[in-house]
Amino acid sequence: MVPLLFMGEEWGCEQPFQFFTDYHDKLGQAVREGRRNEFSEFSAFADPAVRAHIPDPNAAATFNASIPDLQALNEPPHQAWADYYGQLLQLRHQWIIPRLQAPGR
Repeated sequence: MVPLLFMGEEWGCEQPFQFFTDYHDKLGQAVREGRRNEFSEFSAFADPAVRAHIPDPNAAATFNASIPDLQALNEPPHQAWADYYGQLLQLRHQWIIPRLQAPGR
């Protein structure tokens, strides 16, 4: 299988990745309300006033807040994570890829 890393996971990014969309009008409203309704099943979000503070998935600010801060990659703990994942990918390339069957199977 192809290794799946999620938005900065390979360097230990601690920044939250928020759900965002690019929907407008009725679909945008339905997604926003649906997202907030999904959270209502968690006790911490039982209060509608609390759910109102869930980031709007259609807002540009939600998208912008989810862009990883690549400057943090230069900090020692993050660089160590990036090196670690780099080593894992090298091992995969050296030991696993040669043993994989032809693509498409």
